[in-house]
Amino acid sequence: MAITLHNFPEGLATFFSMLDSPGIGAPLAAAIAIHNIPEGIAIAVPVYFATRNKWYAVGASLISGLAEPLGALIGYALLAPYLSQTVFGTVFGMIAGVMVFLALDELLPAAKRYAQGHETVYGLVSGMAVLALSMILFKW
Repeated sequence: MAITLHNFPEGLATFFSMLDSPGIGAPLAAAIAIHNIPEGIAIAVPVYFATRNKWYAVGASLISGLAEPLGALIGYALLAPYLSQTVFGTVFGMIAGVMVFLALDELLPAAKRYAQGHETVYGLVSGMAVLALSMILFKW
């Protein structure tokens, strides 16, 4: 559920990035598409092992993935008449806050429950380092 919830603002961020600047939006969309592969696996595998039903596992992953375009459509439908640089900045700030909240309040504790050591924190710090490095390399 937490992964599906984070797909709503993710879809909105991708869509609004493309509206504001295709030069930034296209790489963001590609990065999100790539990260959706392990995300889909992270949903499908536990659902499959819990239900032993591959179609239910695929369906759960599909529903989670479809939350992204749904988030974009809902956000655009609500905000289209008001689009401006101020609205873009406000939306991106709110999306960042939602994403950080979901990661720290939902995903990290769930990962920590099933961890045997410090691999959860190592993964968090490694992910932050990779993101920082990619921002330096691509000069965002």
